[in-house]
Amino acid sequence: MLCSGKLRHSIKHPQDPDRKLFIAFDQCHLIKNIRSQFLARDMGKNGEVTSSHVKSLYKMQQGSVIKPVRFITRKHVFPSSIEAMSVHKAVQLFSPAVTAALKLLQEQAGHTSDITFADAGPTIEFMDTVHRWFVLMDVSNCVQHIHKNMPDCKQYESAFDERLVWLMSSFLEYLEDLRRDCQPKQFLTKETYHALMLTTMSNVGCTKYLLDVVSFKFVLTRKFSSDPIESFFGWIRRSAGSNDQTDVRSVLSGVEKALKTGIISASKTSNVVDSSSHDSDALKVTSKQKEVQASQFPVEARKLLEDLLRSPASLLPTVDTAALAMVGGFVARVIQEKIACSPCISVVTKPASSSPIDSLIRHQDRGGLLYPSSELVNVLYVLKKYTELILSKRRAIPRPLQETVSNAVSAMANSEVFKHVCIEHRLQFLELVCMKFCKPVFTNYALGVTDKYDVRKALHHKPLSRKVLKL
Repeated sequence: MLCSGKLRHSIKHPQDPDRKLFIAFDQCHLIKNIRSQFLARDMGKNGEVTSSHVKSLYKMQQGSVIKPVRFITRKHVFPSSIEAMSVHKAVQLFSPAVTAALKLLQEQAGHTSDITFADAGPTIEFMDTVHRWFVLMDVSNCVQHIHKNMPDCKQYESAFDERLVWLMSSFLEYLEDLRRDCQPKQFLTKETYHALMLTTMSNVGCTKYLLDVVSFKFVLTRKFSSDPIESFFGWIRRSAGSNDQTDVRSVLSGVEKALKTGIISASKTSNVVDSSSHDSDALKVTSKQKEVQASQFPVEARKLLEDLLRSPASLLPTVDTAALAMVGGFVARVIQEKIACSPCISVVTKPASSSPIDSLIRHQDRGGLLYPSSELVNVLYVLKKYTELILSKRRAIPRPLQETVSNAVSAMANSEVFKHVCIEHRLQFLELVCMKFCKPVFTNYALGVTDKYDVRKALHHKPLSRKVLKL
């Protein structure tokens, strides 16, 4: 009605002609729609933009304790109707961690990875474009770009910002070229495409209007999102005892409950001191838990570790080795922060290189990642074999992480590994390497077991009984 029958991204205010109203859709809903359609269909003239590469990556790294993309699960690539509502998982699917792994597989296609990854170029370009669009639409504060060393996260301070130019030119032209070359079923739905175009033009126009006309010092695009309102509405629905549509009485009751709860409960970040204790006597432990009798630590695991340390194997530039190098970079970062010793740091680091083993790091490096030395990568490979043997034995070891680390440190201390480390730092050095590597390995193993036995029921329509959704 206000647009004279044609949807436009900005209109004049009906009561004040000097002001403008900008119409846009929520960027969180848009990225969820793009993710769902990306997983459901192949896009492009010949279907070159396809999610099969991401699904192949997920299936390839199943069962591995060191993965190229650690966080990706079944909920990312095969989500149910309820799981598809998660914005975080939709953003993660297009994140640089996933595209970096796809770039590595594309480089190694036909060598150490499947030949089908050689055609992943258009898919990677699409994912990078969508991810950058969402990052530019989700600028949240004025310090994020400093901590992440990511200029795209910086607040908008000028109407001539290069990012605004990219949104209005390169991004919209990319979508238009992709739409022009394919059939309607090989692209985003008409509604999603128009919403994406309208939101981009509206947010860019609103940002320029606030900076030029209203004289804002800076603009944060996350403030344009309707997520806080929807979060409040969701809390209102849950406060009524269900997640369904509620009536007026339930809404009023939920609002009163929110107000009373906010008055009674003091926020942790407030300046109100709460000296009362809310601990219940019924929840206190009255007796010591029985100690579980466990078998001894696997002797064959320690023997394997000692044998591999004596005769290290030569590593091929595979995807698993690149994932090891990625973890090695974080281990080197911890050693750099904990041990202020240049000779010790030089043992685990090296200059940036174009080696295939370092490809996973290179594709995500914005200037702050470290490249691990070959000696560190070889030691991590030995520790990986060592922990895999321990996990395969399924022994009831009390405190498995501590036992694994302590046995590894004692075996490595008696070997020639890291012999150039300073004597006064050697024990702390070995403990940091073992702990910072074994802990994510155990976590990845547990997440892998959870993902393996994760059962999903495909629902084509909302069930009448809420028990189905709870199960």
